[in-house]
Amino acid sequence: MPGTVWRRSEQRGRAISLIVLAITQRYRSGQLEPSGVLVVKPSRCCRMRDFVINQFARRPKRNGFSLVEMMVVLMVMGLLAGVAVLTLPGDERKLRGEAERFAARTLAARDEAIIGARPISVVVSEQGYYFERRSDGRWQALPGRGFDLMPWDNATTVSAGRQRIVFDSLGLASSDAAVRLGRGDQALVVQIRRDGKVTLDAG
Repeated sequence: MPGTVWRRSEQRGRAISLIVLAITQRYRSGQLEPSGVLVVKPSRCCRMRDFVINQFARRPKRNGFSLVEMMVVLMVMGLLAGVAVLTLPGDERKLRGEAERFAARTLAARDEAIIGARPISVVVSEQGYYFERRSDGRWQALPGRGFDLMPWDNATTVSAGRQRIVFDSLGLASSDAAVRLGRGDQALVVQIRRDGKVTLDAG
């Protein structure tokens, strides 16, 4: 009987020693406050989650579109326009492409007249078109890619005769002009107005 009591006392003493050792280790590691309250520190994952939630909560609401969203919309619109052009019949697609190139180069020449502050002219004939600038009292070829002589396609007919349209330093045209391009049973008219606007209309 005395031996049994002694063994139980020894077991209790060991248990108490283990508890004291565990409490001491937790106190040294900072998980236990001096008051004896166990402190559970948040893990790194929890801290990251709280940081992300706070960032989204602080972010102001946007009413407009971002630059990336606008670029995506423009890209989609460009793709749709390309698909629409490709679905056109052969003659109409080629005619529209040639008319749009002529209109774009004419607008570029008008802008060149404004930037260079000197007259720029576009000369149109049944064979093709080219651009010149006024320098030293005479017309000279306008340098630059896209401003040299550009012949019309063999299947394209032009009913405009030979005419010269001059853009001044303000971008205003010397006169109204209409260049009618035809291909097969399709026709388009490039209108050059006195105010410098260039439009593409159905023939």
